[in-house]
Amino acid sequence: MKPGNLTSKSLHKILINSLKNRNRWRIDTMKLAEKLSMTNKYPSEVIRKVEPALKQINKNTTLNIKLTIKYHKHGKTILHFYKIANNLEIKQKTNTRKNIAVFSSQIAATNSTLSSNQPNKTSQTIFFSRNI
Repeated sequence: MKPGNLTSKSLHKILINSLKNRNRWRIDTMKLAEKLSMTNKYPSEVIRKVEPALKQINKNTTLNIKLTIKYHKHGKTILHFYKIANNLEIKQKTNTRKNIAVFSSQIAATNSTLSSNQPNKTSQTIFFSRNI
């Protein structure tokens, strides 16, 4: 990440740790302010600092985060951070699925050629399944 303000660097570290094994993380605005060592008294002040920091993170790092703000009774504000897959990750997943499909069709074609050369033997088709 390019040199920037302290809020974006701290928020970046917190987001990396909080979204390591999941795609969504939520936190009370004032609790996040404590984690970021902010001395703001109101959630709106915290949000005014977090939003530009998040834009900087999305612009300068590989992390792509969407922020949703939910307002609750008694002045409680919850921030929802969502990790969004970037275009490179989506392309890699698509290419992997295409490769599996091509490989499966090649195996099926090889098995059909083998079975046509040896009519007395039973051929087996192998299918590969992988969750992506």
